Amino acid sequence: MDMHEGRCIRSMGCAHDKPPHSVLTPSPSPYCPHPRADYNVFFTSAQDNNIFMHDLRSSEVVRRFSSHVNRREKLGLALAPSLAYLATGSEDRGVYVYDLRMGREYV
Repeated sequence: MDMHEGRCIRSMGCAHDKPPHSVLTPSPSPYCPHPRADYNVFFTSAQDNNIFMHDLRSSEVVRRFSSHVNRREKLGLALAPSLAYLATGSEDRGVYVYDLRMGREYV
């Protein structure tokens, strides 16, 4: 959505098997400044055990994270101010932290 013009500029199809329940966008931080291009991504989560990282410039899924368990509950997402890590809860009572640069997970 272009907030200056009040209109939709791009509609992105989602690759989830179920409707997304969480959408997360990076927020600027006064402690960790980033180039503007770093804010061209957003994350979606659904009850299909997947979190997708989307790129607004290409309308494609850039990365997929699926080590956590998410079949019933609406789980939240949290992004580190450094934009290097994404955290989510899991129905196996764990917390999963994904390294966005390397695509690795930390449980």
